Amino acid sequence: ILDTYAGVILPHPSPKDKETAQRTQAQKTQENLIAHDKRFESAYTSTHQHIQLFANISDVASAHRAKAEGAEGVGLLRSEFLFTSLKPTLETQTQAYREIFALFEHITVRTLDVGGDKSLPYLYLPLESNPFLGVRGVRLFRTHPEIMQEQLLAIFIASENRPIKIMFPMVSRVEEFKKAKAIALSVAQTHHIDISNILFGIMIEVPSVLFLIEEFNEVVDFYSIGTNDLTQYLFATERTHPLLKVDTRSPVIFSVISQIAQKVTKPLSICGELASDTRAIPQLIARGITTLSVSPQTIAKTKETIRTI
Repeated sequence: ILDTYAGVILPHPSPKDKETAQRTQAQKTQENLIAHDKRFESAYTSTHQHIQLFANISDVASAHRAKAEGAEGVGLLRSEFLFTSLKPTLETQTQAYREIFALFEHITVRTLDVGGDKSLPYLYLPLESNPFLGVRGVRLFRTHPEIMQEQLLAIFIASENRPIKIMFPMVSRVEEFKKAKAIALSVAQTHHIDISNILFGIMIEVPSVLFLIEEFNEVVDFYSIGTNDLTQYLFATERTHPLLKVDTRSPVIFSVISQIAQKVTKPLSICGELASDTRAIPQLIARGITTLSVSPQTIAKTKETIRTI
């Protein structure tokens, strides 16, 4: 018996174990059916607080799935998955963004985030001793400006005056955000595109940002906490490590989230895996988080969890 809810494997289950597993399986199936039927309804807590449920997507197909699963918007478009084994042309990128943008009223696009555990065959990155601490995320604006500028241009063209949020990953200093935004503004100016519909923000995933929130409040339009990488860097434990694991529901994580929520003066969301953890959601809401972004397949279940809080 494989119990993915408890994280337990029983190689030699007894008849009683089998009976319990079958009963649990039937109960979970019924709960999932109820959640699925209500997936297009907004999620309100028992105290009538609305929690927005957005989706983490990677391409046009996952965008359509998110729509079908009841997502209220896109909280994280992982744009690097549009950059497959072949470098996409400006037209290919623009068309993909245009199709995705047409599906939702709320869209947040994360700029190209490769490096660390993600690579592209045509994007040369020198061999690094610690790639998770090297060239990745917003740092690509320094090493590969042409690719980043072309991506921004594709987003601007595809937005067609829709309100779009552009999010820079791996920002560690205010100056990094300012430089990335300046490049974006320069791209728009060069191509004579009005981007007054575009908002710019950052992912909070590098610990240094925790000490700079007041300064970031002056320049960013929004924040999104990337709990996966934030946890990795807080505990100095690579999240893909085969042996070392971190408690993703550590009190440290919730303490950090509380600090962030108390300090920010701009909209805040969470787009890491913690956002769909049913045991973490009550704590996130208690700490002032009102927007969660999760994988499409967990939207209905997450909404149903919220309704029980």
